[in-house]
Amino acid sequence: MRHFTRALVSTVLLGFGAGQAAHAELAMNGLPHPVNKFPLWIKDSKNVTLQLCLDGPGTATGAPGDYCFFDPVEEGNTFSEQIGFGPEAFWWMAEASVPVNDGSADLTLALEAAWAAEIPEDGQQFAFGRVRIRIDAPVAGTYKVWHPYACEPEIYQVTTPGRRAINVTRDLGGGAPFADMLTGEVGPFLVWDETLPAPPAGYVGDGATPHGVTGSPCGANGNVFRVEGPAGANLGGPVGSENVVETWDFTVMGKIFDSATTPYPVVIDGATFYRNQAGTSARMNVWAQSDPTALLTRSGQPGSAQTMESDGEGRFFNRRSYSNSNCTNFKSTVTVSTENAMGKTTETAPLTDSVKITSAVYTPAKHELKVVATTSDEFKPASPNESDPLNGMARTLTARAGSRSEVMIPDPVTAGKYSFIFTNMYAPPAKVVVTSDLQGRDEEVVTP
Repeated sequence: MRHFTRALVSTVLLGFGAGQAAHAELAMNGLPHPVNKFPLWIKDSKNVTLQLCLDGPGTATGAPGDYCFFDPVEEGNTFSEQIGFGPEAFWWMAEASVPVNDGSADLTLALEAAWAAEIPEDGQQFAFGRVRIRIDAPVAGTYKVWHPYACEPEIYQVTTPGRRAINVTRDLGGGAPFADMLTGEVGPFLVWDETLPAPPAGYVGDGATPHGVTGSPCGANGNVFRVEGPAGANLGGPVGSENVVETWDFTVMGKIFDSATTPYPVVIDGATFYRNQAGTSARMNVWAQSDPTALLTRSGQPGSAQTMESDGEGRFFNRRSYSNSNCTNFKSTVTVSTENAMGKTTETAPLTDSVKITSAVYTPAKHELKVVATTSDEFKPASPNESDPLNGMARTLTARAGSRSEVMIPDPVTAGKYSFIFTNMYAPPAKVVVTSDLQGRDEEVVTP
């Protein structure tokens, strides 16, 4: 998993107030979108669930059908053309601006989808929360800034006044499985309050119109962007408070998640099989996740396709038993598919054996580490066939202890059992790892 924390500050941040929120109140993210591979939705602690806002031309003018902002498709970039946007898109964004003397104070809060190299490329997805503060400071001195995710003021010391004398960007997030973005400063989502006009149906704002909001974790008094300058700053506030300016109005962008407008996601959590020594009896288990209302079909192996069982909460399972010739006709991958009005989603995953380390024992007196493991594929073909390693060869298990890797020895009596003794091991590792040639894997703590 890749992750990053980025803070760009062009002035001195003296600190946060004692009540500063430590992290976002974002609860969870959905499964990857079947095409763009970003989380299908993000849910906050108040159960506001948003999907990437990708409707309309992407200019967020607030005109009917133009409530989202995103970068346009990069022509010639096949993946960008496939997903329908360019370097940036957003689940949510809120912005506020207030005049400051002859300049302005600007706040951007966002939950963003982007790319590691800033170019749309599958496998380079990044998602992060952003807090950006830019203030034109007319004089040097101490400035205090409040915003919906700063319950106590952020305090900045400006030594060189001027345009964007305060220029702060804090990004926190990372790549799949995108858990890092849930721990940043952004959240819960700000949404338009009950003051008319109401947001467009299916959105939390129109992306363009300044409007009162709710959602700050600091309570009703936290739904504000406020700047307080030093004596003599004359920021342009009301008489008697010339050094304080604020706004309670934000432009807000975000689309409420609607499963009917997106293809169903599919994630295959695992596909393993058991096969006996003679190759006459076998069974296969497949686990997957999708929308709770989806109907998933498992295929790609001997016999007809089968509908997977559902627990009603988005988890699916299929078990298929085999006998005789079907036991030696397995394919290297399993396919799971589903379909709704927005299209068909198909995912594949490797079929692996299940590896289990039964013991990893170190004997100090002998400086030996003995590792014993099993594989669920016990099959030993009478006539090995290297051109079909899945069905024509016995499994190969490899034990790794520290920097040493060794091929394990099959047990002459018990099918599927393997062992190896590492000798001259004076400093054993804390854990050992055993893998098979079919990608089965297990790790275990070394015991005395």
